Amino acid sequence: MSGRADIVGAHENRFRFAELIVDHGRREAAAGGPLQQIGTWILIGMTGRWQRVMALWEFTDGWDGFSALVEKTMVRPDPALAALYDGIEGLRSGGEDFLMLPGAGCPDRDGLAARGVAGSLMSYETVRVEPGAEEAYMEAVRDRWAPVAEGCGHRLIGNYRAAKTDGLVFTAWALERGDHARLARSAEARAWRESARTWARSWQEELWIAAPGSPLAGPETARRF
Repeated sequence: MSGRADIVGAHENRFRFAELIVDHGRREAAAGGPLQQIGTWILIGMTGRWQRVMALWEFTDGWDGFSALVEKTMVRPDPALAALYDGIEGLRSGGEDFLMLPGAGCPDRDGLAARGVAGSLMSYETVRVEPGAEEAYMEAVRDRWAPVAEGCGHRLIGNYRAAKTDGLVFTAWALERGDHARLARSAEARAWRESARTWARSWQEELWIAAPGSPLAGPETARRF
């Protein structure tokens, strides 16, 4: 699941919000909750609508985990979650979540940790395809694009399709700043975008910087200012 929040007020609020989400993720990990944090990032505003914070989460037991989270958030509210909401409500104006299903080559949280995957930045791609073409696009990402992107320092951390919306795919990569420039300039990236139009009707890439303490954070993280 992805969760994006629209942050209000001073720039510092992005950091404060992300800090609270990272801390919540640590508590959920310790408690073995139904939703485990993959990472938390702050949007690099030049690449999308600002100011926003995003977290990626993994349900520990698929749809049963989703059902457990509905109970925890809506039926029998968890006091710890209520305290989190009290802390963040003044920092956000709203947001948007997507339930997502893993596709071809999508690593899970444990696999990412075992391989030591980390990155100061996350490249987050939103692709709209014809309904029914989601799996074909994700397979092409795994088989044709990921080996090339990884040669430029981009490590696949998510290859998902929306669970409640047709024709929507999300791909996430961990990388460093220099890796982005190297891939963006490459002929291989231009060739991939051209061939990806076999399935893709639109494509958007946003860049996000890791929040301090985020599970996948690299050597550079967002700083308070």
